[in-house]
Amino acid sequence: MLSFVDDDIHHEKFKLSKTGKMGSEIQFAERWLTWRIICRKWRHDRESPVMSCDVLAPSDV
Repeated sequence: MLSFVDDDIHHEKFKLSKTGKMGSEIQFAERWLTWRIICRKWRHDRESPVMSCDVLAPSDV
């Protein structure tokens, strides 16, 4: 699972670098992508629920 996560993060960083957005935008993209992956896993694996609100702080939204 981690290899496709790394690929997705690399893709998001590449898109941001092409638009000139760096720094906090990249960090937000990494957190958003992690949250999306955890939510997807949680929907498919009800035996070990994950609280998605713990991944992104309110200041990140």
